[in-house]
Amino acid sequence: MVNFTKILNTINYIFILFCYIVTKIYSLAIEFRIFIQIFFFVNPYNYPLRFLWVWTNPVFTFGRKLYPYFITIDICPIVNLMLLKKLSAFLNIFLVKYKI
Repeated sequence: MVNFTKILNTINYIFILFCYIVTKIYSLAIEFRIFIQIFFFVNPYNYPLRFLWVWTNPVFTFGRKLYPYFITIDICPIVNLMLLKKLSAFLNIFLVKYKI
Protein backbone atom coordinates (compact mmCIF):
# COMPACT_ATOMS: atom_id res chain seq x y z
CA MET A 1 0.00 0.00 0.00
CA VAL A 2 1.26 3.43 -0.91
CA ASN A 3 1.56 5.88 1.95
CA PHE A 4 0.41 9.18 0.38
CA THR A 5 0.96 11.25 3.50
CA LYS A 6 4.64 10.35 3.57
CA ILE A 7 4.95 11.19 -0.13
CA LEU A 8 3.23 14.55 0.37
CA ASN A 9 5.39 15.32 3.40
CA THR A 10 8.49 14.56 1.36
CA ILE A 11 7.31 16.78 -1.49
CA ASN A 12 6.53 19.61 0.95
CA TYR A 13 9.93 19.22 2.59
CA ILE A 14 11.71 19.36 -0.77
CA PHE A 15 9.72 22.45 -1.79
CA ILE A 16 10.51 24.25 1.48
CA LEU A 17 14.18 23.27 1.15
CA PHE A 18 14.24 24.67 -2.38
CA CYS A 19 12.64 27.95 -1.23
CA TYR A 20 15.13 28.18 1.65
CA ILE A 21 18.12 27.72 -0.67
CA VAL A 22 16.76 30.30 -3.13
CA THR A 23 16.21 32.89 -0.39
CA LYS A 24 19.73 32.32 0.95
CA ILE A 25 21.32 32.70 -2.50
CA TYR A 26 19.21 35.79 -3.23
CA SER A 27 20.14 37.45 0.05
CA LEU A 28 23.83 36.73 -0.61
CA ALA A 29 23.50 38.33 -4.05
CA ILE A 30 21.89 41.40 -2.48
CA GLU A 31 24.66 41.67 0.11
CA PHE A 32 27.26 41.31 -2.66
CA ARG A 33 25.61 44.12 -4.61
CA ILE A 34 25.60 46.36 -1.54
CA PHE A 35 29.28 45.56 -0.96
CA ILE A 36 30.14 46.46 -4.56
CA GLN A 37 28.15 49.69 -4.42
CA ILE A 38 29.80 50.83 -1.21
CA PHE A 39 33.43 49.88 -1.71
CA PHE A 40 34.04 49.87 -5.45
CA PHE A 41 33.43 52.37 -8.21
CA VAL A 42 32.38 50.13 -11.08
CA ASN A 43 30.15 50.46 -14.09
CA PRO A 44 27.07 48.32 -13.35
CA TYR A 45 26.11 48.18 -17.02
CA ASN A 46 28.81 45.70 -18.03
CA TYR A 47 27.67 42.10 -18.41
CA PRO A 48 28.46 40.35 -15.11
CA LEU A 49 27.31 43.22 -12.95
CA ARG A 50 24.34 44.04 -15.17
CA PHE A 51 22.91 40.61 -14.46
CA LEU A 52 23.40 41.16 -10.73
CA TRP A 53 21.77 44.59 -10.90
CA VAL A 54 18.75 43.35 -12.86
CA TRP A 55 18.35 40.28 -10.67
CA THR A 56 18.49 42.16 -7.35
CA ASN A 57 16.73 45.37 -8.42
CA PRO A 58 13.26 44.32 -7.16
CA VAL A 59 14.57 44.32 -3.59
CA PHE A 60 15.89 47.84 -4.01
CA THR A 61 12.72 49.23 -5.62
CA PHE A 62 9.77 47.23 -4.26
CA GLY A 63 7.77 49.21 -1.72
CA ARG A 64 9.59 52.48 -2.27
CA LYS A 65 6.28 54.37 -2.16
CA LEU A 66 5.03 52.38 0.84
CA TYR A 67 7.95 52.91 3.21
CA PRO A 68 8.62 56.40 4.57
CA TYR A 69 11.90 58.22 4.07
CA PHE A 70 13.92 58.55 7.22
CA ILE A 71 15.98 61.76 7.23
CA THR A 72 16.33 61.61 3.42
CA ILE A 73 17.52 57.99 3.60
CA ASP A 74 15.68 55.42 1.53
CA ILE A 75 15.06 52.52 3.90
CA CYS A 76 13.35 50.38 1.26
CA PRO A 77 16.34 48.05 0.57
CA ILE A 78 17.05 47.65 4.28
CA VAL A 79 13.48 46.69 5.12
CA ASN A 80 13.17 44.36 2.14
CA LEU A 81 16.43 42.60 2.98
CA MET A 82 15.31 42.18 6.58
CA LEU A 83 12.00 40.70 5.40
CA LEU A 84 13.88 38.30 3.14
CA LYS A 85 16.11 37.25 6.05
CA LYS A 86 13.03 36.72 8.24
CA LEU A 87 11.46 34.56 5.53
CA SER A 88 14.66 32.53 5.35
CA ALA A 89 14.67 32.05 9.13
CA PHE A 90 10.99 31.04 9.04
CA LEU A 91 11.71 28.43 6.37
CA ASN A 92 14.67 27.18 8.39
CA ILE A 93 12.37 26.62 11.37
CA PHE A 94 10.12 24.49 9.18
CA LEU A 95 13.09 22.53 7.89
CA VAL A 96 14.32 21.76 11.38
CA LYS A 97 10.88 20.99 12.79
CA TYR A 98 9.65 18.76 9.98
CA LYS A 99 12.88 16.98 9.15
CA ILE A 100 12.30 13.72 7.32
